[in-house]
Amino acid sequence: MQIVSGIATNKQAWFHNRFRNRALTFFSLCFSFSFIAIGFCEIIGLNIGLTLEILFIMFILQCAVKGPYYTLAKRYLNSFSTSSMRTKIYSCEDILYCSIRAVFCFVCSSLLDVTSTSYVYIIIGCISTVIFILMLDKMRYTVGLKPEEYDKKDIEFAEMK
Repeated sequence: MQIVSGIATNKQAWFHNRFRNRALTFFSLCFSFSFIAIGFCEIIGLNIGLTLEILFIMFILQCAVKGPYYTLAKRYLNSFSTSSMRTKIYSCEDILYCSIRAVFCFVCSSLLDVTSTSYVYIIIGCISTVIFILMLDKMRYTVGLKPEEYDKKDIEFAEMK
């Protein structure tokens, strides 16, 4: 799986050129739909061979998406920033990312107390799809614009004292 992720990361420039401002949309929706597919695969009761093949393909898809996603997200975070700002940007990103992961883990563990793994995959896939769609709708007008299309207040950084 890590080899697939590495190969996909190596092709991140291709993904960026192919999808342009829709790259993060493509990655996030592929990731969340793969969760839903994994859950449904077990629930509908396919034979074990076909189930394993589908699960393997969905896990490969997740790994293939995660690699370039992180690389392109860092690339996008670097846009319009100076080296002194990047430390602050990465710190905020890591705090937010780790906080979301912690909440995600607590929700998953709580759901596993009351239902099976396949239903948890579907629930998390549906919740993440809704969250991604809401975020992507908000980002449509604020992320991926040309430098001249941003308001000056959006790309200026004021040091807090």
